[in-house]
Amino acid sequence: MSKLKNISLGKYGLVIALILVVIFFGITTRGTLFNAMNVSNIFMQNAYLIILSISMFFCLSTGCVDLSVASFVLFSGAFFGFLSVTNHISLGISLLALFASALVLGVAQGFTIAYLNVPPFIATLGFELLIKGMAIAISGGQTLGPFPKAIQFLGGAFLTTKARVFGLDAICLAAFVLFVIVQVVGEIKKRAKRKHYGFPVASVPATIVRIAFICLTVGFVLLRFSQHNGMPFILVILVCLVVVYSYLSTRTAFGRYVYAVGASRNAARLSGVNDKKVIMTVFINASLLSTFAGLVVAGRLNAATMTAGVGYELEAIAAVSIGGGSSTGIFGAFCGAAIMAIVINGMNVLGMAADMQKVAKGLILLLAVLFDMYSKKRSKD
Repeated sequence: MSKLKNISLGKYGLVIALILVVIFFGITTRGTLFNAMNVSNIFMQNAYLIILSISMFFCLSTGCVDLSVASFVLFSGAFFGFLSVTNHISLGISLLALFASALVLGVAQGFTIAYLNVPPFIATLGFELLIKGMAIAISGGQTLGPFPKAIQFLGGAFLTTKARVFGLDAICLAAFVLFVIVQVVGEIKKRAKRKHYGFPVASVPATIVRIAFICLTVGFVLLRFSQHNGMPFILVILVCLVVVYSYLSTRTAFGRYVYAVGASRNAARLSGVNDKKVIMTVFINASLLSTFAGLVVAGRLNAATMTAGVGYELEAIAAVSIGGGSSTGIFGAFCGAAIMAIVINGMNVLGMAADMQKVAKGLILLLAVLFDMYSKKRSKD
């Protein structure tokens, strides 16, 4: 019985928290949360949060924090709108200029923190004000739009086809079949590898139940996509980002260096890790991902607004904290972002006032972190 508790709370505590949040808002919204259109909206309206959570994960894993991500979101839409909408510069050149500018700002911010030893909180706060001021100056404080079709496609398009299989969208069905195959084959290989090296493996019934639950959950989401307008294009981008950055954080030397610097910067330096280069790379990555998130937001709205990015940095920090920080990896950051996205969507559906939403977000963050700490403590006992 003790072992069962350890497994359920220690290993699956984050998933349990996600399920509880879904059940709560599913009941309080009287099922509206599971509406086909609303399921699509959860992913499309909160895609920026998942992207920013990935970038924030690496910053927090090095023991730093980045308060400038929201300003990069604002700057991205404003600068791109200034180039492509106000000055009618081509899409390719506008994108090249935008990401080149983000790279320069990321290098400057990373250099300030890594080589000039300015505390991350102070440095990113300064750059947050600097970049926000630049965005307002460039746009003249005005909303810019409409954006090119390609950017609109990025933030608001669906992958769909007229082909239907068993009444379901063929793309969604193919994605589900592919997901199931990847899950089953991956689990078989994982079990075989663990047995080969003498590591314990979960029982076959428990493994089947876990995989079945995951596949049914993904199947339900894809079913809702099929019943609406098809699979959101941004979801494909998000899956690619999660896969790539999961590999980067767990299977590469850079990922190990990030964890090492976060655990002890001095110890990492003495072990031969170039801690300054790692921190600088992390902040460059954050600037580029945040800029991309800004394009996603602008594409969905088909405009660059001066309110874009407000509070995004706190939502990203909350998502990573809810997800367990560096101990749970990109998967934890994704789950944390999913919890925040469902909470935000659920409160909007319920028509909660903005001030009460902030109170609720703060309470949920505290409760989620306390639950995660409790589950980890029980797993160690």
